[in-house]
Amino acid sequence: GASAQPLAMGMREFEAFWRQEQEEGGLPLAVRRAWRELATPDANGGFVDFERFLRLLSHRCNDAFSSSRGALSLAEMHLPLSAYFVESSHNTYLTGDQLTSVSSAEMYERVLLLGVRCVELDIHDGQDGVPELKHGGTLTTRLKLADALGAIRKHAFAASDFPLILSLEVHCSLKQQAVLAKALRETFGEALLLPDHSMEAVARALPSP
Repeated sequence: GASAQPLAMGMREFEAFWRQEQEEGGLPLAVRRAWRELATPDANGGFVDFERFLRLLSHRCNDAFSSSRGALSLAEMHLPLSAYFVESSHNTYLTGDQLTSVSSAEMYERVLLLGVRCVELDIHDGQDGVPELKHGGTLTTRLKLADALGAIRKHAFAASDFPLILSLEVHCSLKQQAVLAKALRETFGEALLLPDHSMEAVARALPSP
């Protein structure tokens, strides 16, 4: 019998995808150049298989950041935090997969030295009355809260002076939430931004970097 044809997309199909799925206008010149670079030529403007289609979408011409733009200057850092892309880490404490790997405070040191500005802490009730970090519902090992917070405090501004966001996923009982709040205050002191009556604007807009 006839062999199956590989999945492919022609130029017209890609243009339709660009308009309908990406909700963009006409193809920019840089994208057309990338198409010519990656597509297999034919009489209708070329075609790409699935692998080359993915390469086209991840091509430098589709980068969310402009390499020619360069780093932001301090003068541009007056907008709320939500106006910026923030380099973030998910399940920061894990050394490997999300099911069975080891939890380690060293992972906070590693990502902070790379300049990450948002780290995650998944916090659950600890067996000794003190909250611990782990990936809930999995076989990952537990990490002591004090070890994680200590590593964050030590390396928070080693590679960047911009604010560090602690993304807390809290699964604790009310009793251990109080323990967590106390540990955060004692570990970070005045460096911890806390809301008060003079910060009602924070409810409407995040502070600037």
